[in-house]
Amino acid sequence: KWCPILSDDEVQTGFHLGGADEVSLESIVEAVCYRLDTTIEDIRSDKRAKGLVLARTVMANLTRKLGAGTMTALGRHISRDPTSLAKLARKGELDFQVTFFTDELLTVLIAGDNL
Repeated sequence: KWCPILSDDEVQTGFHLGGADEVSLESIVEAVCYRLDTTIEDIRSDKRAKGLVLARTVMANLTRKLGAGTMTALGRHISRDPTSLAKLARKGELDFQVTFFTDELLTVLIAGDNL
């Protein structure tokens, strides 16, 4: 759960799911791009299409839940502002579609299964 007193880096190091230590930002980005049928180029673009916002939100949620890195690291990887990614992650927790894809990919990434 997001805590406004802690920085994003403190939140990331404080909470993560066990067994997910091997999950990298790259594997999260690859899995989301594959599952949501998009490309890393589109994710990094300035486009704000609904599907791309969904993909970025799922990436932010997975990064936070898996402890795979900070929003700063994810932001660098996908050319996005970390504050915006943190906001997307918080808003996405209330969205059924985001939660559905996050939970589905969380299971796949933790198990190490291929999509």
